Amino acid sequence: MLLIRTMRRSDLSWAAGLETRVFSRPWSEEELEKDLENERKLMLVALQDCRPVGYAQSVRAADEADISRICVQEEFRGQGIATKLLTELLKLSGEAGAAKFFLEVRESNRAARNLYERMGFTVTGVRRKYYDEPEEDAVLMAYLFRKQLPGNRNA
Repeated sequence: MLLIRTMRRSDLSWAAGLETRVFSRPWSEEELEKDLENERKLMLVALQDCRPVGYAQSVRAADEADISRICVQEEFRGQGIATKLLTELLKLSGEAGAAKFFLEVRESNRAARNLYERMGFTVTGVRRKYYDEPEEDAVLMAYLFRKQLPGNRNA
């Protein structure tokens, strides 16, 4: 059974380990701890049978939020975990006042781009050579809560 909950201090070592396996520029345990203490940042963990398998992070400023991280352990990918993390991140950030969400994703990360598009994000631009190790462009994407838009009857 999958459970999504707020990250705890006891998750930091695991999350830092996942960072080193997933990202070319991983965040350290110390950086993650600072983020955990930052009230503008929301950090969630996905647990499969009580075992952490993925996490997500956003940072909120006024009515906007930036999706900083979504990562799932390789052996658990393709099971909808990232979708559930993103859904909960959007929901909780929206409840905290965010109406607009932004993110950058590697141009070659087709799985993540497909997820974001399925969830309603749209491409807004490209940042050339944004990533290194390897060097690559970032696709910029945005999402607006429909319920926040004036005149929307589907909310």
